[in-house]
Amino acid sequence: KLIKDISQLNTRRDELKAKMAVANTQEKLNKVGSSVNGAIGNMSKFDEMEAKINKKLDTANAMAELNNSQKEENIEDLIAKYDNETKNTSSEIDDELSELKSKLGLDK
Repeated sequence: KLIKDISQLNTRRDELKAKMAVANTQEKLNKVGSSVNGAIGNMSKFDEMEAKINKKLDTANAMAELNNSQKEENIEDLIAKYDNETKNTSSEIDDELSELKSKLGLDK
């Protein structure tokens, strides 16, 4: 009976060792899984931060470009500029119209 009891205890001890090994392995897998999930979460936060930084940089570059391209022009300068362009365009159109009339013999 003593040998049988010792044998049963050894069997139970081996089962407990196996269960402990399974539990330890499961814990390791859980840690790896949580670190992977944490890494994925950290990556998405990193991507969000990168997007914010890119947006801020784009805004700053756009403002710099606008500030550099704007010249201080007063309203009189703008009116004179566009009046001259309109006059030049108008005279070109008049010249072209006169040329067409003369070709068609309508300039009488």
